[in-house]
Amino acid sequence: MLAGLADEGGAPANLAAPATATLVRLLVEEGKFDEAEQRLSAAKGKLSAEDSADLTRRVALGWARSGKLDRADRMVAGDSSVNGLALRGELKLLHGEMGAARDLLQQAGPYAGSREDATERTTLLALLQPLEADTVPEIGVGFLALARADTTAAVAAFTSLAGSLPADKGGAEARFLAGRLEARRGRTKEAESLLRATAVTKDAAAAPAALLELGRLLSRGGRNQEAVAVLEQLILDHPRSALVPQARRAIDEARGAVPPS
Repeated sequence: MLAGLADEGGAPANLAAPATATLVRLLVEEGKFDEAEQRLSAAKGKLSAEDSADLTRRVALGWARSGKLDRADRMVAGDSSVNGLALRGELKLLHGEMGAARDLLQQAGPYAGSREDATERTTLLALLQPLEADTVPEIGVGFLALARADTTAAVAAFTSLAGSLPADKGGAEARFLAGRLEARRGRTKEAESLLRATAVTKDAAAAPAALLELGRLLSRGGRNQEAVAVLEQLILDHPRSALVPQARRAIDEARGAVPPS
């Protein structure tokens, strides 16, 4: 039905354009990126500039997740919008091109996507800072696995990278990424081990983030007294960290003083 509306030359513009946009989104969700790109190319005159750019980014991200990074790059190469810069930065990350990824993500700033996207991007930038090399193919492997929702492969890649780098040169950050992923998929024992190993590297930028994640993990498991001790350690060891307010809130939650956020 959508294809019929999109292809029907006599269909009103207020029906053809939304039908085309919805069809492209569905094709991307089904993994039919070739057809989605063809539909998008044929319909650019029918779509608003904003819709066309948004759909182009969706198709490019689909190509990236399928491993066709060069094809994704070509689709958004000229997109200088904040959303385009953010996506181009993410693509560079999948290539393992740390220098270019940092530059593009910084240019995107806090304006691209939702507030959650901006927060995740800020966290990611902080984690990338200690990596001195401009190109780290192994981290690209990890983030590409993550983009494909293959958490097992992503954890393996980040853990391996952590073992090959000094703690203060990106090793702690890679280990933290692995620990956070393990926590998010409910592997508490593995997550706790990785996060504690990160937290002891006090000079690493990832240490306060690891303590916050560990405190929340312990609290979710009902180990509230241990959680409070970990979160208080964050405040004492890293008093200037931007995560201190979140740690204080997490302490109040663990003590039952405020409802969980």
